[in-house]
Amino acid sequence: MSRNDGKQRNLSIGYNAVGDALDEQGDVASALSAYRKGLAIRESLVAAYPDKPNLRRDLKISYDRVGRALRDQGKLAEALPFLRQSLAGAQALAA
Repeated sequence: MSRNDGKQRNLSIGYNAVGDALDEQGDVASALSAYRKGLAIRESLVAAYPDKPNLRRDLKISYDRVGRALRDQGKLAEALPFLRQSLAGAQALAA
């Protein structure tokens, strides 16, 4: 991974931390926005480095956070694909 990729990973971690804080405050819409930004970064990192388990774990976490935020907004049909992606990621990591 390049130095910039490491910075991008750190940025994705920051987006999730902000999303978590916003979620705890009850601002699910803003939390979802932060989670989606982190997810976009993580998807690009996994596309570039598919054999890195830590990046695939990060991606699984992002899918889970986006799915939970959508679920909390009552958008169950939108949440389900993200939650399924999170489960698939967990299964792949466990295998």
